[in-house]
Amino acid sequence: MASSGRSSSQGVDRHGASGTEKRDPKEIARLVGAAIILIYLIAFIVENSQTVEVHFVFWTAHVSLIWALLIAAVLGIALERSVIYRRRQQRQKGAPHS
Repeated sequence: MASSGRSSSQGVDRHGASGTEKRDPKEIARLVGAAIILIYLIAFIVENSQTVEVHFVFWTAHVSLIWALLIAAVLGIALERSVIYRRRQQRQKGAPHS
């Protein structure tokens, strides 16, 4: 019985009389950080929209600079993750079984 009274008082404290919730300061900081990153990303895309010539081993392509940068970033992340994955597998192989 006491616990149900406590939960209802928590609900009143959280929602208040008007039914609105207060945001946690950490959540506000995350939202502000996400907004700053989004604004920076949009500015980055606008500033790097010119077309560049990219030379591959057997061919050449004309692409927007932002696509060349994004593809390079994705390939770099994929390479890094594959190296980490391979190291984990080697460590698990070498670890003695209990």
